[in-house]
Amino acid sequence: SSPSACSDLLPGLLTFLACLLLEGLPQKEGSFYSDNCVGISHILDASRKMRFDQTCHLILRCLEYISCNPLEKAAIRRAADSSSSNVSDASSNNMNETSAESAVPSLKETKRAILSNPVVGAALFEIFSDVLLYTPVSAASSLIPYGMSTSGYQRLINGAASGKMVGGNSKYWKEEFASRARLRELKLKMLELIAPCRRFALFLFDDEKSSDDASKVATSEKVENECSSQYNPTDNGALLSSKERAMGISRTVALMVLLTGDSDPDVKSKAESYLRAHMDSYRGKDAEKSEVDESSLHDALLGNSAAMAQSLLTLVIGGVASISVTNRLMSQYKLERSVDTLKLGLSVSYHVDNTMETHQKALLSCCRKKVDEFTSAKALKFVAKMLEENPKLFHLCDLQIDESDVAAVSIGSLTLSAFGDLRQPGSSGSAAVESVASLLNALCLRLTMFYDARMKQSGVETSRARIRQILAKSMVQASA
Repeated sequence: SSPSACSDLLPGLLTFLACLLLEGLPQKEGSFYSDNCVGISHILDASRKMRFDQTCHLILRCLEYISCNPLEKAAIRRAADSSSSNVSDASSNNMNETSAESAVPSLKETKRAILSNPVVGAALFEIFSDVLLYTPVSAASSLIPYGMSTSGYQRLINGAASGKMVGGNSKYWKEEFASRARLRELKLKMLELIAPCRRFALFLFDDEKSSDDASKVATSEKVENECSSQYNPTDNGALLSSKERAMGISRTVALMVLLTGDSDPDVKSKAESYLRAHMDSYRGKDAEKSEVDESSLHDALLGNSAAMAQSLLTLVIGGVASISVTNRLMSQYKLERSVDTLKLGLSVSYHVDNTMETHQKALLSCCRKKVDEFTSAKALKFVAKMLEENPKLFHLCDLQIDESDVAAVSIGSLTLSAFGDLRQPGSSGSAAVESVASLLNALCLRLTMFYDARMKQSGVETSRARIRQILAKSMVQASA
């Protein structure tokens, strides 16, 4: 398939993938699921699992072919544009332009699909995370790479190998990317697709849309909502789009942060340069005058900071430990918005019946292992920087609400879990330990300031008690 054909196929595949994830999600009376909540029927049922795995692999192949397009090289594009502009014959010029446009794929429709359905963006983030965190393991080993889940790993390595592989008889994806060189090439292709400074910037959306674009997004939204009734009908398209724009920025930054801890020096260097360019993109500019939907510079650079912090910390401590922290905190919060914040993340969250053993096993198969030491150090260091530079990271809602401390308590609890895990004898090297210690110090400072702000509010005694408790635990660990 050509890159342009793959770009045409991708939106439909993503929509189908979202429907597979939402299939079997039970109806909730009187309330609604969080935006990224999905069912587990695609894990429990063998035929649905096969369809889901094949769809994910086909999406990955489409992304790979799109990034392979030789016309994406800047020098070649400029040369092609220059040669076509020198053609004197008008009709010949038009034919050349039409041919060039058809050869260069566009991901505009794919971005519309991501913008119109939160599950699409969350599922695509999972696919990218699996590829970018994958490292080859011995054929005789039963272990899975750091940062991957059992189901995600099996889905990835059991995909069919490409027929275009040079001089190989590989049957499966694992065999095709067994060499470091091939895997490096793939990761760099995936990075090119998401990097903000590159052409596609898959998870980022143009701020200025024509009325035709807006109507197409609204139409796509309506179609997606018909697949499942999980969405809140009171949310209008503008609100959903704004939330997904912020999540798209966070997903882009999070993936680049993960790659800065990659073992391959070429991948690591490229990710660091792209991340640095993005973080410097608003330097010296007035955030209020910049062409972004958010008024805050931090929101323009990081999107949903709380979601990204929770997701990165979840990858550091592992999915099982993160679920344990979340379940422990859910008993302290009653508002639906607070519970949604506890489950807030960049990837999908699964709705399971905890009374059923099969559901629990399915959930465990989707939980990621904690990432390796180098990736942990990079992720923790970045979260610490977020806490140091964003004074309103914990201010997700009106401070007059008693449960407005939920982001602070959640991020604080995940940080303490990471600190306790990394400080165990022989559990990790010095880089990760230093990073988590720096994060804990930044957390203590931010919690202190947040607690002082809560002191001025009335009727939030329970909230102050929760903040005081998590602050005390943090200070004890920081001084140990």
